[in-house]
Amino acid sequence: MAKPNLLILCTDQQRWDALGCANPLVKTPRLDALASEGAMLSHAFCNAPVCMPSRHSMLSGRYPSALGSVCNGIPFPQGTPAIWNILKPAGYFSANIGKLHFTNHANRDHTARHPDYGLDQLLLSDEPGCYDDAYIAWVKSKAPSEVESCRCAHPPAYSGPGPRLTTPPRETTEPYDFQGPEHLTHSAFVAEEAIRCIEQHRARPFFIIAGFYAPHPPLNPPRRFVDWYDPESLPLPHRQKDDNPYGLSDAEWRRVKAYYYALVSHMDDQCGRILDALDTLGLGDNTLVLFTSDHGEHLGDHGQIQKGEPGWDSCIRVPLLVRWPARIP
Repeated sequence: MAKPNLLILCTDQQRWDALGCANPLVKTPRLDALASEGAMLSHAFCNAPVCMPSRHSMLSGRYPSALGSVCNGIPFPQGTPAIWNILKPAGYFSANIGKLHFTNHANRDHTARHPDYGLDQLLLSDEPGCYDDAYIAWVKSKAPSEVESCRCAHPPAYSGPGPRLTTPPRETTEPYDFQGPEHLTHSAFVAEEAIRCIEQHRARPFFIIAGFYAPHPPLNPPRRFVDWYDPESLPLPHRQKDDNPYGLSDAEWRRVKAYYYALVSHMDDQCGRILDALDTLGLGDNTLVLFTSDHGEHLGDHGQIQKGEPGWDSCIRVPLLVRWPARIP
């Protein structure tokens, strides 16, 4: 048979239960369809519930401890084989579109050259709007007047060149509507450029990662997806009655959850664009599609937000869907 194409749809900070096929409160029709056409692995866990160690481990097949990658800020070891290095001798084209997070992004100049780690194409954007990277360049090429509406604040650890951006907010507890047009989100950028890459390199087997930043905060989905959710219908986080260090009211916690789910729904919509492109190009049957995330999000459970110690499913358990027609039931 022909060598299968490999497509990884990788999100950031997505809980295992932030999919409709795992939780009926979440609206993800495109990924639910993907699950129905393949396999949904219900108990998948990352090797470290922090971005860089998890991604290093997942894409190299080695434990974070073996790589010396035990926290954010430690670069992926140069010379360590990743999946694409192993596939290259078999004739595969390799690309990463969007987030990769193999090096620290908070202390470098994003206009400078980044190591390609042996990838044939690296269109890198590790954050959704605070750096002058591939995403902002894409926005400038499509709608220069909308660049500022697509910005967000720098991460707390930022020490790179230029002034620190402090608005719009980026904490899980500070949701807001995306300020630019829906077609200019970071997720839309990843989808459009992943489709372009597939179209350009479909003549040979490919390994492509579509690196979505969502639903990692800032929780800023387009308004259309916010309107899909009624916060009052959503349950409160799993926590003790007085375990509320962020001081949010019940209504505020429900609003946080609604915006998080809305950002997942927007990402789902953009994944659907990529899956449609595979079918349009006649590549769906011979492409192994894997959907997953680097780690979860506490979302108020146990009185916590974002990620951290690997003690709870909310941050170490991840979604995992695999579709390969005729090979995976």
